[in-house]
Amino acid sequence: MDVGAVLIKLKTNSMQNVKAWQAELNTRKTEAIETLKAEGVCVES
Repeated sequence: MDVGAVLIKLKTNSMQNVKAWQAELNTRKTEAIETLKAEGVCVES
């Protein structure tokens, strides 16, 4: 599965939360991808 990212506008002072979320997803990458598949998430570019 290819994984990609897009740029979004963040709320002021939210970078600490974003970095914590990113770290959590990276440590649970396999689980996150399985969850997205199970939920039928389809990403279009």
